[in-house]
Amino acid sequence: MKILKYIILSLFILNIPTAVLTYQSAGIASLISYLSFILLIAYYILSNKTKLNLWMIVIGLLFFSISSIVNDKYIPEETKDFIMFIIKYFITVICGYELLKNTTTREITLFLCLGALTILMQILLFNNPLIDYGRYSGFYLNPNVAGFICLVGYGMSFANQNKNFRLFLQIVFTIMGLLTFSRTFILLWLLTNLISIKIDIKNSRVLLYGFGLLTAFVIFGEFLPVKNPRLDQMSAILKGEKVKTTEINEDSRTETWSLYYDALLDHPILGNGYNSFSGESSISSVGVHNSFLKIWGEAGIFVFILFIIMYLLMIKQSLQLFEESPHLFLIVIAVILFLTTNHNFFDNGYILFISMWIQAEISKHKIEEQSTEIISE
Repeated sequence: MKILKYIILSLFILNIPTAVLTYQSAGIASLISYLSFILLIAYYILSNKTKLNLWMIVIGLLFFSISSIVNDKYIPEETKDFIMFIIKYFITVICGYELLKNTTTREITLFLCLGALTILMQILLFNNPLIDYGRYSGFYLNPNVAGFICLVGYGMSFANQNKNFRLFLQIVFTIMGLLTFSRTFILLWLLTNLISIKIDIKNSRVLLYGFGLLTAFVIFGEFLPVKNPRLDQMSAILKGEKVKTTEINEDSRTETWSLYYDALLDHPILGNGYNSFSGESSISSVGVHNSFLKIWGEAGIFVFILFIIMYLLMIKQSLQLFEESPHLFLIVIAVILFLTTNHNFFDNGYILFISMWIQAEISKHKIEEQSTEIISE
């Protein structure tokens, strides 16, 4: 069972099917994708079943049913593709949740670390200057997503009791995250470190390490395969030179969100229908890049409120556990802020896996607390 679990975790968290699709062939990628879901079902059948993740199930049911009924204009012409998309989601949240209940912090950290190291692998083996533009993403194909993986791994490192190994993990995740040149990663990395000071004032030294690494990137940036415009911007800021605001604000998420505000206000109750906010509709050719706006815009305010409540509960519950498990709160914040910049909540295994792992860990703590209370009574 453990080997089966490790295979499934590597396929989902390392984003292997999508990476194979890009670097190898669609046929092999399709086989691996189907295999990952077959293995997930097999694990569920062989495992001891416990409670289902009702939050994920109800949100999925409401989102897909309401959005497809309201407007089926943007549902794929091949209906089987749409049905398969829904089936994959429910396999992930039902079978995957059972697997994640049996996944330890050490195991999830290991696979996040392997995922982050694929960024280095890309630079050494798969770098394509015409496509990468000096930003690196490993198996995740999107620098912002790779930055998110590094950020979650960085937050997870605070669960490690060995200070030297914790520092090693933090350095690895920081270096790999900086290689994505993701503004989101840098901002959330800074926020994570500021919160971590509450855990231990000594954590403030990691800020100095991060600043030193960033400075080293600027100094030795010429050695990277491709010169990155964002690195030039950072270099100019560190040197006190002027930076054009148009360059910094280029591809701003807030500008992207604004493209959908009118459509959101036109149909706030039941939304505009499935896929209408994914960049494949008449509203805009660019996706909304915000999972919260996508859910509201496509399935209406009721599903949106339910989605918000689920993550607010995760914030509240992880805060209650902050003293003993501070990494849970750090990861919840990272997930929520990442979802404000990415609209692929329903079809990315790593986002669903990380969110459900947090829920599973919170449930474990609740059970342990209840057991302790019963014993003490």
